[in-house]
Amino acid sequence: LQNKAFSKEQLDDIALNLAKNTDSSIKRLNFLYINPHKSVFGVGNYDINVLEAALKQFELEIQWFDARK
Repeated sequence: LQNKAFSKEQLDDIALNLAKNTDSSIKRLNFLYINPHKSVFGVGNYDINVLEAALKQFELEIQWFDARK
């Protein structure tokens, strides 16, 4: 996209919505909520599901590449 297309807050919202809409909902561990779609350290590492959902907003999709082939 060659620019800052998404903020951390936008990607956090996508991760939260994905967690709410799947069976892998947010797990509560004492006082800490763990979202399976992003890093627990809050450093901006998101799983591929968040990235795919974000890119769909621009009508883009991910092309998987298998280096073994």
